[in-house]
Amino acid sequence: MIESKYKWSVKSHHKIAQDEAKQLKLNPLQHQYLSALEFTSEDVKQLFERIEYDPDDMYGMKEIVDRIQTAIDEQVPIMIYGDYDADGVTSTTILYKTLTHLGALVEYVIPNRFEHGYGPNVTLFQELIDSGVELIITVDNGIAGFEAIDYAMSQGIDVIVTDHHEVQDKLPNTPFILHQDHPEGDYGDKHLAGVGVTFKLCCALCPTMKESLLPYVAIGTISDLVPLKHENRTLVKEGLNALNQSMPVAIKALLNKAQYQGDVTETTVVFIIGPRLNAVGRLDDATLAVELLLCEDMSSAIAIAEEVERFNVDRKNIVQSIAEDAIQRAKVIDRPIIILSEEGWHEGVLGIVASRVVESVNKPVILLNYDSEKKHYKGSGRSIEGINLFELMMNVRPQLKSFGGHSMACGVTIEASNYDEVVQLIEDRAKQLEIQDVKPELTYHGEVETHHLTNKNIDELNAFAPFGIGFEKPKFALRHMSMNSIKAIGTDQKHLKLQTTDGLDIIAFNLGHYVKWLTPQDDVDLIGEVDINEWNNIKKPQLMLKDLKVDHLQVIDERSQANFEPDKERHVALVGDSYDVKYEPTNLDGIEVLYLMELPQSMDQFKSLIDSFRGHRIVLKYHAQADIYYRGLPTKEECKSLFITLKQIKQVNIVEHGVSMSEHLSMNPFKVKDILNMFFEVNFVTIEQDVVTLNSNIEGKTDLFNTTVYESLRSQYDIERHFILSSSQEIKLMIENLMRK
Repeated sequence: MIESKYKWSVKSHHKIAQDEAKQLKLNPLQHQYLSALEFTSEDVKQLFERIEYDPDDMYGMKEIVDRIQTAIDEQVPIMIYGDYDADGVTSTTILYKTLTHLGALVEYVIPNRFEHGYGPNVTLFQELIDSGVELIITVDNGIAGFEAIDYAMSQGIDVIVTDHHEVQDKLPNTPFILHQDHPEGDYGDKHLAGVGVTFKLCCALCPTMKESLLPYVAIGTISDLVPLKHENRTLVKEGLNALNQSMPVAIKALLNKAQYQGDVTETTVVFIIGPRLNAVGRLDDATLAVELLLCEDMSSAIAIAEEVERFNVDRKNIVQSIAEDAIQRAKVIDRPIIILSEEGWHEGVLGIVASRVVESVNKPVILLNYDSEKKHYKGSGRSIEGINLFELMMNVRPQLKSFGGHSMACGVTIEASNYDEVVQLIEDRAKQLEIQDVKPELTYHGEVETHHLTNKNIDELNAFAPFGIGFEKPKFALRHMSMNSIKAIGTDQKHLKLQTTDGLDIIAFNLGHYVKWLTPQDDVDLIGEVDINEWNNIKKPQLMLKDLKVDHLQVIDERSQANFEPDKERHVALVGDSYDVKYEPTNLDGIEVLYLMELPQSMDQFKSLIDSFRGHRIVLKYHAQADIYYRGLPTKEECKSLFITLKQIKQVNIVEHGVSMSEHLSMNPFKVKDILNMFFEVNFVTIEQDVVTLNSNIEGKTDLFNTTVYESLRSQYDIERHFILSSSQEIKLMIENLMRK
């Protein structure tokens, strides 16, 4: 048995009837997927429609545009106050491009994550005002920047807030707030990214800039993991099209340094572009990322992209180091929420690391760096489905130095003086939520057969892209698969490549360890994303594996392997007369893997052990010869032949003459010994100092085949036949039959 890593949950299927699917010309993959999303026939027809709302529909847009236009006309210094993630730097980029195009006297600043923290900072605002700035426009931040905005307004400096993060229980003290979910507004899409809100402002300021800004909007929207529905879907789809048709110099340079070739998709943004833009702000000053995006000269862009790539490599190494420490510590903590802190943890990557810890323990996680100079703890939190981290933290908001975020993520700073109190309050509140210690959920969109996975069907399914939050990439289950190829691949053998008996290729990243436990005899259930692999101009369907399971008992055949490395991740027992667990009735509660190091003496002995085994796997590790099986059990004729010979010679030294006697009888020497032991048990012979003497007073008939010697030989013969000469599949069936009896 191989347990799934996730709890599998299939989305409901009840919206699109089969006859409607035919009318809509949906192939089986499309039908399963859209039904799982609960699309109606009408929804399907609207799937490819553009959804775009008028920028003026956003509350406060007219007043904000007028205020900015006045600043442009009067040539007063404007400062764009950005954010250090991909959403923030793309927001900064598109507003800067728009305002410079309109002739504004404009600069931008990205707060340093470590010096200024997230959002409006009083000290930085003061510096900007002292330098002559007369209008500040925040992008992708500001909705919780109360203190800094109050300060600026008190100095007679207007602050325009453009943000998309969750509105708290009050708004900043400024009349200029642009937010898709403004309490007094009714905008059509409540889930825009920060760059989406900024984009609507840019379109209101200068509609002709729209097309040139779309690539950045797509990058920021995808990177910020907002739902790809409604207007977001239109922005991303059109932005990716624009990106591929006329790729900005900066993105060309970035992809060049990442050694990526091919079209840019949402996957390219998630795994290549977004992480690199984020890496700069996570480790240093994100201004470099904006400089890259604004760059229009290829040689300059390549030089900056090289710096960005170095930051990305450093980021990966730091994340790996902290993640190993945090996951190890989190696994032994028995609390509903994991809160860990350490002096020297890099604040810029704690959000990424928290996500990895969540994947490992399936609980909300908050990771904090202790700053001994500032005497505070600062870091990030990530949550799980069903637990609103924003609401949980709002219960302790008065005790926090700073806080912001949404249901699945947050940033937080806690004064060292009340750290223990705040942690206790958070844990107490989390206990009330009854967070279940269960597997994380993996939702898939239905079951398919391998014959459904054709190039044509997959291409038609991929036409539904872009995929993302709320419109997830399709995942399908395949049941009862058998493998004819099981290999670990990659330079460090970290990855897994499978091929089913009907030819479907399966790739699984970071699951190379399964090669030890999967066998061709296993009945495997799989969940993965379907794709097309192209190699040497040949296109083949493949499954990108997300999880697998084997529901039956597994028998792993390692009889020919000399090395021995028991599975350290599971509770194991080593079985044999020379080991702790014997072949006898034994309490095996909690034991998941049995390693059979030696053979049992009989089938009854083996059954007495496995009667209490409820684990996953039995590993055959013994090394034994089938001696009794190959020489055969003594027969009546062989016993008679040996008896007649003994009657003739009366006595024999078995050491000196045993071999010649065996040759004379055309009998295996060990079988001669077996029969002599049977004779000895029924007093046909005496054996002293290797000399066998036939007794002269043998009376009556004796059943040689009812002796303990013969019964032992017969038991061992059966053991050798079942455990040495049988295949692993035959042994598995035999064990299953014994466990059912």
